[in-house]
Amino acid sequence: MKPESLPAEITEFAPQAVWEEAIKQALRSPLRRFKVGCSLFDPDTGRILSRGCAHQTLTSRSPTMTTHAEQHAIYQAKHVVDLQGSWAVVTVLSAKLRHAFSSQPCACCVTTMAAAGVEGVLFCERTKTGMVVRSYTIAELSVQAKKKELEATTNNKSWWAKNLKLPHSADTLVPV
Repeated sequence: MKPESLPAEITEFAPQAVWEEAIKQALRSPLRRFKVGCSLFDPDTGRILSRGCAHQTLTSRSPTMTTHAEQHAIYQAKHVVDLQGSWAVVTVLSAKLRHAFSSQPCACCVTTMAAAGVEGVLFCERTKTGMVVRSYTIAELSVQAKKKELEATTNNKSWWAKNLKLPHSADTLVPV
């Protein structure tokens, strides 16, 4: 992916070098389906503090056992640099087409970034009109993750209630 295909306004959010580094990290990722890269940077100076890419763990070849790019970047910075107040740029590339698309970090990565002191996340999202830069604070992403988790839990309970022929208010699930 060439930096020219990114929206022109990206430099309003983070320096061009930070975006380019996130793309380089995504291209380094050995995963076949999606290539994810992350750059952690200081918003005041624009300096890149750490970088990482998604990759499989050493213990398994299972596609579900991966270290996410955000987690990798935080691990790379461990005991070396203070990430307090930093921001993350996350890039996801399609392995076949090499184009960026929406990549909001998962709930686990949001929790990890919050614990490390990262304040926010930037990523590009493909819309019908082109690429748009999205900017979220970790607090906003945490709220969204909790809403999704609550939705999933509610949907799961209603599925069980419907399939086991139980009322929605049942606290214990006992087959009929």
